[in-house]
Amino acid sequence: MRRFIFLLLFSASLLSLNNSTAQVLTTFAGNGVGGYSGDGGPATSAQIYTPWGLMEDKNGNIYIGDDDNSLIRKVDPSGIITTIAGNNIQGDTGDGGPATQAEIAAPISMCMDNSGNIYFIDGSNFLVRKIDKNGIITTIAGKGAPNTLGDGGPAINAKFENPTQICIDNAGNLYVTDVVQNRIRKIDTNGIITTIAGSGSLGAPGGYSGDNGPANSATLNGPMGMAIAPSGDIYFADAYNYVIRKIDKNGIITTVYGKGTYGYSGDNGPATAAQWNIIYALFIDKNNNIYFGDPFNYAVRKIDVNGIITTIAGNGTYSDTWNDQQMANQTSLGQPTAVLVDNDGTIYFSDLIQQVIREIKPCINPHIILQPDDTSVCVGRKANFSILGDSIPLGYQWEIDSVQGFMWMTDNGPYINSDNNTLTIKNVTATMNGYRFRCAASYENVCGANSVYTNIFSQAATLTVLPSSTNGTAIINASSNNICAGSPVIFTTATQNIQNIISYQWQLNGINTGSNNNTYVNNNLSNDDKVNCIITTSSNTCAAPIIYSDTSIINVAATPSITIYPSDTTVSTNSSVKLNAIIQGDYNSYEWDPASALSNASSLQPETSPLTATASFQLKVSYGNNCQTIKTAIINVKTLIKELYIPNSFTPNGDGINDVFRIPPGIEFNLTLLTIYDKWGNKVFSTNDINTTWDGTYKGSQCNAGNYVYVISGSDGNGKKVLKGNLLLIR
Repeated sequence: MRRFIFLLLFSASLLSLNNSTAQVLTTFAGNGVGGYSGDGGPATSAQIYTPWGLMEDKNGNIYIGDDDNSLIRKVDPSGIITTIAGNNIQGDTGDGGPATQAEIAAPISMCMDNSGNIYFIDGSNFLVRKIDKNGIITTIAGKGAPNTLGDGGPAINAKFENPTQICIDNAGNLYVTDVVQNRIRKIDTNGIITTIAGSGSLGAPGGYSGDNGPANSATLNGPMGMAIAPSGDIYFADAYNYVIRKIDKNGIITTVYGKGTYGYSGDNGPATAAQWNIIYALFIDKNNNIYFGDPFNYAVRKIDVNGIITTIAGNGTYSDTWNDQQMANQTSLGQPTAVLVDNDGTIYFSDLIQQVIREIKPCINPHIILQPDDTSVCVGRKANFSILGDSIPLGYQWEIDSVQGFMWMTDNGPYINSDNNTLTIKNVTATMNGYRFRCAASYENVCGANSVYTNIFSQAATLTVLPSSTNGTAIINASSNNICAGSPVIFTTATQNIQNIISYQWQLNGINTGSNNNTYVNNNLSNDDKVNCIITTSSNTCAAPIIYSDTSIINVAATPSITIYPSDTTVSTNSSVKLNAIIQGDYNSYEWDPASALSNASSLQPETSPLTATASFQLKVSYGNNCQTIKTAIINVKTLIKELYIPNSFTPNGDGINDVFRIPPGIEFNLTLLTIYDKWGNKVFSTNDINTTWDGTYKGSQCNAGNYVYVISGSDGNGKKVLKGNLLLIR
């Protein structure tokens, strides 16, 4: 389910927002009950106890000084909390071992160098300790004897009375405020400690002097919160003088902000005239804005780069309980102390009383980047209105102005997607003409808003309903609807009241066919085939955009079946053949061709004339509407060997008359072998070539006159044949 709230308080079509810093407050860590639990789980479900210092590393991990638990906790970017230092026992042990096994007390401030080493104020032990990137803890400052500054010597031998905040510069030098010593100390990278601000004997009351001179000659009164600007200048809260002072890179001190008396005033004006109460911690972001908790005014405040002070969280009233999803500057706080701003601009602050770390995400300035357009639609058609908001809205809600002003819409009747960025009207009616529609995009944490959720309205779009008009028609014209099988048919579309045609889609029996053309040709149609065309238009009129033609039904005459017997045969010369024909199916008439070669050509059983050559006879059958089918019978005529005369004598005397013996030329016969034997049975001649002749010799010598025998084997149209006979050779 979407989690969003649409506000009915806004009636203007577009909410005008300013650049105020009012933002939404949520909880980042802690469940509001002091204690120690939750490691390994969501930070919002964990218990912390009097949270104080805050720090972020380059990987986006947030570190919390869990003061009364004597721990340092870490919240990773996924929101999981763990302990990185302390064993929940207040004490001063563990140097040289894992930080998680050490005893610490009141870790109220932390910083990190470029190598990932963490330095923190061990407040109740008056020490500065270090956790290296391997998790090993050591003490680096504060082990000196009471009332010993230790300036100029190793920091480990110096003494702090009440160290409050620690910072580190880009060179790795550490800076520590000491509220009791009224001094700011520096520990350089060689571990040597010096005083950079504050003067006077230890134990002397604080003062307020030295502006525009060397900071180490000035008097301070309770320096607590401190931060280093990107420029390298050091800003600190001179707490009991109720001012913020600056030490520039040359060591010169000045007062930059604060009226110098405690109170709660000055918002939206110069910070030089503002009042606040005790400031425990300062933070400066990458843009040089200064942030601090004003714990006894129950507020978190900001001084921008122009020196203007505002309250960004808290309404100036106290509460020991917390509520999420409220405007940050409208909620009651406990004692906000340390402030942190991450690289994304999210603000975190610790609340000692409410036992939580609160979070203020950067506010947004959303816009409608796609406005709904006026739309003209025909009656019965669909209409859409769309908007698009940037910054990803929590949700959308459409409104309708039908007669009496804008009202919320629901998915009802023709309206769907009323809570979507695109509203759809499924079926526009004539009564909707002139209706207006607008959409509210709901956002959380809008800059300048006075509530958690804000509606940004689109411009109104008007619906114009066009009257209906006559739909066009399309009629199919076929070159013929009654055809013979295999005949081509040309189909064309005849249209009326159709303009701006985009495409033609022909269909044969409901299946798409043909090309994008107003003509379709088919020569393979079957009886009762149905042809139609779908025409698509881009007409801006209210005629239907898709026109369906009528349907053309094709009648294909059934082709009768013809059988002729014999259909392909061979006969001898001068033979007659009786043809027998059968016609199955409906037909109109028939005729034989050539009729002149047939007796009784009007009959289906005619007889041919005697045939001397191969002939074909066609039976032409007419049917349907001028349709014709033809069947052909072929009669092959061949000269058969039984009709041949084989000579029974020859005279090979060289006179050119009857000089050789041979099979007469021009007959239809496939010779296998011709053999001639003498009267004693000796073979004197043999050939398988029908054109080869015997000249009456054997091996080049003349044979004797007398009787011989021939044997001829082969085949004709009637099958295999073997012929034998006597042959007389005359000389």
